Amino acid sequence: MPDMKFREGQYVLELKRYIDRTYKEHYSNKSGLQVQEILKDLEIGKEFCQGNAIKYLMRYGKKKGYNRDDLMKALHYTILMMYYHDEKTEDDYSALQKAQAAHDPYTKGFNTSEGEE
Repeated sequence: MPDMKFREGQYVLELKRYIDRTYKEHYSNKSGLQVQEILKDLEIGKEFCQGNAIKYLMRYGKKKGYNRDDLMKALHYTILMMYYHDEKTEDDYSALQKAQAAHDPYTKGFNTSEGEE
């Protein structure tokens, strides 16, 4: 592991422990769905996470002083944003590949989708 001057490795570990410790505390409905899952199905999960990350960063130093949990919550919502980023990027990449294949004279007549013949 590289010698990190600002203890980044320590903070990443602390964040993982925070998420592991608080994961069961997330709001869920009677069937066990977390609010985040419902927001994802409504296609507003990314916006919710982005808003909450900003909220907790803005709140830091105001409510309960310099509350470390506000930073942890902001980071957790930022990690959830990475999930939405990757999901969108993968969808965009797949759509781009299909569009390019449809217009590529070298692949005309060939199915380029994975798992299909």
